[in-house]
Amino acid sequence: MNNIKLAEETMGQRIKAQRIRLGITQEQLAETMCVPKSTISAYENDKVDIKSSVIGELCKVLMTTPN
Repeated sequence: MNNIKLAEETMGQRIKAQRIRLGITQEQLAETMCVPKSTISAYENDKVDIKSSVIGELCKVLMTTPN
């Protein structure tokens, strides 16, 4: 059996991928979330820990689940 390791995506990578799938810009997501664009960028680049309440709101806006 091959010992192939699949790279796990970070939370930020998953946020960015879903945002792109939905055709939403960072600016649009930031406006919807009532946060600066720099905050969305920080989330996507894993520069900050995201509070669970914010994760819930991101899930609603990005039409996905926390998993």
